[in-house]
Amino acid sequence: MGKMKIISLEGKKSIDVQTTIVRNAKTQSYAVRRACRILAVESIKAYFDSDGSVMLAQAIEIQTPVSLCIGVESKFKLFCFVPIMRSGLLPWASQLQYVDDTYGDIVLDLGDVIFVEDIKEGVIKVPSGFAGAERHEDNPTVQKFDYYKPPKDVKGRIVLIPESVLATAGSAAKVIRALRNAGALAVVLLCAIAAQEGLDTLDKEFDDFVTVVTCAIDPELTEEKFIKPGLGDYGNRVFGSKNDEECEKHQYDQQQEVKRLEKLLEGKEDVADPQDARRFGVTAGPGGIV
Repeated sequence: MGKMKIISLEGKKSIDVQTTIVRNAKTQSYAVRRACRILAVESIKAYFDSDGSVMLAQAIEIQTPVSLCIGVESKFKLFCFVPIMRSGLLPWASQLQYVDDTYGDIVLDLGDVIFVEDIKEGVIKVPSGFAGAERHEDNPTVQKFDYYKPPKDVKGRIVLIPESVLATAGSAAKVIRALRNAGALAVVLLCAIAAQEGLDTLDKEFDDFVTVVTCAIDPELTEEKFIKPGLGDYGNRVFGSKNDEECEKHQYDQQQEVKRLEKLLEGKEDVADPQDARRFGVTAGPGGIV
């Protein structure tokens, strides 16, 4: 066994711009999603570019009606997706679309002859399964693995695992073990940000069975096992979700703000806030909007 392969895109200007957007706590959910989609596609592109053998041309001897001759047959690596829910769903959708759009026809140039190969039975036919693994909120060092439905034909395939971040690697490790037991050829974990601790954990257990593609590598984890500086709770930031109490409070606050603005517009309330004054193009002070 060899050392785990790590492909880091950190340092590329276009990547660093997007990771900065994702990290920024002030970035709204729609902008986080857009940046994450870009990072997801760049990650899978980087893997295919680094592999260099998505499609192989193999010389074979065949019998024509007249004589023996040397021909060429295409050999394709077989892939499947197993995103980790819920944070892996957005990158999975982006990466699957990229594969569909990019690997429909591949031109195979063999000197004087050019073949156009339709590889719908190869790379483009990438089945998807799903895994549900997450850490316990009250004990971040313990992971739940409560849903696992891989494609039927995992055996002999390279499994692409779209993920958001790699922190302790506890959840990822549980999924990877299940895939290895199912006969997967190898695993490629595609994530936006990885912690060094998580990388070390995977390397120690899986060696070269796993390749990690990440857009940034952060040095440490907090006591709550969040990546530092990281990007916070990926799922909440991407999907804009909160717990019920926070959601109800947010909705109440928004309703109160709407009522307050309505009173300002009707002139029933003083414009005391300079920000409101700028918003309505008036001078802050008593008397409401005039």
